[in-house]
Amino acid sequence: MQKKFLFSIFSVLMIFCLTACGSEAEKPKFSADKSILGWAEMDAFGNSANIAATGMDKAQQEQLSNAVVKGTTELLTAFPVSDVCLDKFAKDYFSQLPAKMNISTKIKKDDAEHPVVEVTANVIDVSKVNDIASKSENLAQITLAMEQLHEKGVTDEQIKNDAEFQQELAATFVKYLDEMPLIQKTYDVTCKIAQGEDGNLYYVPEDGDALKKFLGGL
Repeated sequence: MQKKFLFSIFSVLMIFCLTACGSEAEKPKFSADKSILGWAEMDAFGNSANIAATGMDKAQQEQLSNAVVKGTTELLTAFPVSDVCLDKFAKDYFSQLPAKMNISTKIKKDDAEHPVVEVTANVIDVSKVNDIASKSENLAQITLAMEQLHEKGVTDEQIKNDAEFQQELAATFVKYLDEMPLIQKTYDVTCKIAQGEDGNLYYVPEDGDALKKFLGGL
């Protein structure tokens, strides 16, 4: 009788242990707030110290990083800029952006499967962008410089090959974007669980496009 009782207790403990261990293994590797911080930083800057919490592999990281940089530098391609100029602009601009945007996250709704994370960031105040652009001295300087060079017969290709002028262009573009007004906003990100390429589970945004729009001030 005693043996049967002990066996029953042992069986119950084994089932409890297996259930608990299984649940633990199915939990995401990182907390929701840390994972969403990694996603937000990648979407905004193209890099993040919290990249491990997103579950992205190297190829996914590189693809997103390139997309973020390209999306910003495309604004400059209306001017005759060289690849060197674009690279310098991207390096200088994105090195300053994290401190300006000051992205932070906190868990607003603690839920095992669909937690909600509040994201706070300083984003562009799009209601004032057109006004700033029309009054920007830096943008006016760029436009005037181009007009004067073209009047002198200088071609776009020659402008691209003028290393000193391209350096000045990159610096002027950074100053122009620095003029963009920022406003602090918050956005609630509902999460879901997804499996990373490494086989582990991670929290990811249910609507990644909506997070990108928020970070872009939209």
